[in-house]
Amino acid sequence: MVMCLDPLPLRVRRESRHITMSITLEHRGRVASFGNLSEMSAQSANDADERSAADITKAKEAVLESDHASFVAAVVSGDIASSPVAVATGDVAEEVRVAALSAARAALSGAAAEGKSAEILSALAKMVEDNVVAAEAATQDRSEDHRRGALVALYGHCASTSLPAGDAGREPALKLILKSLGKLGDRGCFVAAPALAPLAADLGFASNALVKQLMTDATTSASESERRAGAAGVAGLFSGFGGSSIAKFGAVTSVEEALDAKKDAVARAGGCALYAHMCATADRAFEPFAVKLAPKVFALQGDASAEVRAAADAGQTALVKSLPLTAMKLLSPALVHAMGHKSWQAKCGALGTCGDLAQRVPQYFMRTIPEIFPAFLECVFDTHPKVSALAGHVMEPICRCVKNAEVLGMLHLVMDAIREPQKETETCLDKLMETTFVNSMDAPSLAVVLPIILRGLRERTKELKQKAAVTCGNICALVDDVRDLNPFIPSLKPELEKCEEHSHPDLRECATKAKGSLLKGLEGQGASGDRKDATTCVVKALESVQGGVDAETKAYAASLGGWVIESAPMRIPPSILANDVKHELLALLEGMVDEEQLKSAAEGAVLEYKGLDAAALLDDEQKDYIVDLQGIILAFAGRVLLQRTNFSLERGKTYGIVGQNGTGKTTLLNRVAAKDIAGFPPDVSVYYIQHEILSEKEETIVDFMVQMVPEGVSRDTVVNTLKEVGFDDVKMAATIQSLSGGWRMKLAIARAMLWDAEVLLLDEPTNHLDIPSKEMLEEALQSFEGTVIAISHDRYFLRQIATRVLNFDNGVVSDYMGDYSYFLEKNEKAGARDARLQKAAKEVEKTQVKAKSKMSKAEKAKLKKEKAKAFGGGSGKKKANKNAGRWN
Repeated sequence: MVMCLDPLPLRVRRESRHITMSITLEHRGRVASFGNLSEMSAQSANDADERSAADITKAKEAVLESDHASFVAAVVSGDIASSPVAVATGDVAEEVRVAALSAARAALSGAAAEGKSAEILSALAKMVEDNVVAAEAATQDRSEDHRRGALVALYGHCASTSLPAGDAGREPALKLILKSLGKLGDRGCFVAAPALAPLAADLGFASNALVKQLMTDATTSASESERRAGAAGVAGLFSGFGGSSIAKFGAVTSVEEALDAKKDAVARAGGCALYAHMCATADRAFEPFAVKLAPKVFALQGDASAEVRAAADAGQTALVKSLPLTAMKLLSPALVHAMGHKSWQAKCGALGTCGDLAQRVPQYFMRTIPEIFPAFLECVFDTHPKVSALAGHVMEPICRCVKNAEVLGMLHLVMDAIREPQKETETCLDKLMETTFVNSMDAPSLAVVLPIILRGLRERTKELKQKAAVTCGNICALVDDVRDLNPFIPSLKPELEKCEEHSHPDLRECATKAKGSLLKGLEGQGASGDRKDATTCVVKALESVQGGVDAETKAYAASLGGWVIESAPMRIPPSILANDVKHELLALLEGMVDEEQLKSAAEGAVLEYKGLDAAALLDDEQKDYIVDLQGIILAFAGRVLLQRTNFSLERGKTYGIVGQNGTGKTTLLNRVAAKDIAGFPPDVSVYYIQHEILSEKEETIVDFMVQMVPEGVSRDTVVNTLKEVGFDDVKMAATIQSLSGGWRMKLAIARAMLWDAEVLLLDEPTNHLDIPSKEMLEEALQSFEGTVIAISHDRYFLRQIATRVLNFDNGVVSDYMGDYSYFLEKNEKAGARDARLQKAAKEVEKTQVKAKSKMSKAEKAKLKKEKAKAFGGGSGKKKANKNAGRWN
């Protein structure tokens, strides 16, 4: 069972009636699966695919480029067994099988088949009769089962496209497909059953009796093949009838009653089979009910009957494969129920699914971690060796789903503390206390870390209890959304209250502080400005939508729409987000409601969630942010420097960073340089100029720079870049030692440009530079076309370079969208301070003027000469005037 390697975007792409945004648990081999431990797996060694991803892509492309005429000729002749396209319909890789079936359909509908439709249909009908219907039973060979299913699917495709609606030949074609389903395995039926959909409309009133018979076969027949054929057939018909038919024929009730038949193993197995094929074939109309019934199906993986267990396995796989990624979180109740079940098979089934999902689509599976992790921890220490072994096997991929970079950096310690709490808890707590955090703690990260803290609080020793209490307070202070703390309050609060009653005052104090941080989740629930619940907003918006949608489906749709809203980037324009929500709702409710009504509901939900009016829908402009980080946190050793603040950088802007010492400016710059903040784009090139360039070698600047640039950068490029920052031929022929501090800083900027730096970082770059050197640095930065971030206390320097100002104050970064003068105008505190400094400078200037008046003519002439020399000879007067604010 292998997941889709590339998660699809939120905006749903649909081909025909099939939703492509699904979780796939079908093909194993290229990536390790977690369901393949002894009898826990139905995987055969013969099904493993040892090809690389590139080889599989090559095979898929070869199939898509195959000759249509050759395939049509093979079909007409009745001998397609050796056709490369037909062979590929049984490939181990699902993407190759899908491509092969697509290529075959295209060939039979294209120019190569023109004028041969009757001949082709007759040939396919004979092959279905001879190779499928005439078979003694369904084959156990998966590839062959896939090929047989594809043959039936092609026959159905040709019947529905070549025979017009109402044609007498359509009903016999449908019946032949239904007959063939009894000789196919589950995989073959999954491929063949959708071919019933376009033919279903021709049944008319006969459909009532047929559907009833098929559902009866699916849930009561003693024959596994008859149950499977009934389940696949009714699912294919429902796909053709439309979503409302599921309620009309009572399909959900039939499935549920069969699953609950405690004394009837045949009914339970049939219920699982019907569930599996409804998930796979009946389109998304069954999805809300599939999720609701999932706990029952997952639990039946531990049934006493082997037939029921196998059918439940197929049901679980079909559900996970058919679900859209947006529904991942809704799987949590079923997974938790199975992991808490008394049977080891049910536990292992859930653990295997968790491991597969965690590895294939971690960013989506992450949302389930807060709900499933307590049940998962119970499995880690389960008494059954197969359960504990599989839990230990899937622990790392599950824990790696969290996005907090600091937790990921110490994940080995976290997992050691989970596996061996008596030995490793203190080591992990020590590491948590000494770590500098620059990323907020979300619910998944909390779910992984807080059990270790809880274990520490329950220890006997005062020292370990105190470490746990301190860590608890620190971690809770890092939470972005305080509501994420609420699930952990019932377990942590009693332990902290016990610590508050401890005899040692230090522990009591730490526990009280930690409890205050923990309980802010409760206090913040009613606070103004808190994030609204997106699902509630969608529920409210859907109240105005008219149509035949039952309450359960509408509630399920609201959950999916809410997920789209909450997981969207913060700065996505409301109109684009509303369109994404509409697509998600439409994929589920298509044919049940009016699309325009859904559009209005989606827009209303987005505006309600964001607290905007309708005018916001007209603004779809997106600024060019090279970095856009929302809700970041910066903390070290329990001290929170930045609390849930935003850090965004527009391309091409120069940001001056200001703030008191100790507010986190340099620490944040270091984290930006390391690019280890969650959400920081990994492809952005960052260059940190921490000091001017130094060299002891006696070589020209050009020779030096040629050695300091990326491989492939030519000498001419180096020379041209040096000229861009102000170096002439004379300067380039000089040595590093002969350059002033300003020229060395220019050299550093030139090197950054040669490394294609998109973001340039500087921390107090004017320290130890004389005035001419500072001016050279200003000119170099002004010529730099990328984004610049400079920490500086030099007010004059900031006035010259900054086009934006980031002010660090009280744990928040405020973005002033103007230059340094604009910042002083808008920030009253900074403006008042600047006025005081200017006044003090004038007082000093008066003193200097008075002192200068007492100089002799020789002393004045000497001072004038020094100024002129410092500012470049003839232009000394002009530059001296420009830098009057600096020269004392």
